[in-house]
Amino acid sequence: MKLLEGIKILDISNRLPGPLAAKILRDLGAEVIKIEDKNKRDPFAMPLGNTKDLTFNRWYKNINQDKNIIYFDYKSPKDQSEIKKLIQRVDGIILSLPPHLQDILGLSQNQIEKLDQQIAVVSLSAQKECKNAMHDLNALAETQILNIYTNQIDKKIINPPFI
Repeated sequence: MKLLEGIKILDISNRLPGPLAAKILRDLGAEVIKIEDKNKRDPFAMPLGNTKDLTFNRWYKNINQDKNIIYFDYKSPKDQSEIKKLIQRVDGIILSLPPHLQDILGLSQNQIEKLDQQIAVVSLSAQKECKNAMHDLNALAETQILNIYTNQIDKKIINPPFI
């Protein structure tokens, strides 16, 4: 038996930090249900820009391979209702949606607090209003770890470190 067996996590995040956290929970035994807006997919699900670079697409597939992925139309009242029902069946949520979309889908802090259950919510935010959110590279720069990496390289253009 794995540590988190029997725990259900709803992954409503994209790009890297949220999906990677959900993958780790999945590896520990949690059942992870990832939902995406079928009209605005995770940017990592497609090749980078108009190039044939599949790096992010490969990350997307690797990070999400053991998750149950369900596609909803976030603008559809029927799908909004289905998402609200799904929320009532999980133990935790990894969330990275703008506040207005959280409200529409029943995921705002006030809406979750009104539920008749306890749900752990990790909210990843990178909005103008949220000054404490940062990307991995920002965290490396803030802690001066990025300087250690870049000081060892004698090039004008430096590839970002892989974490």
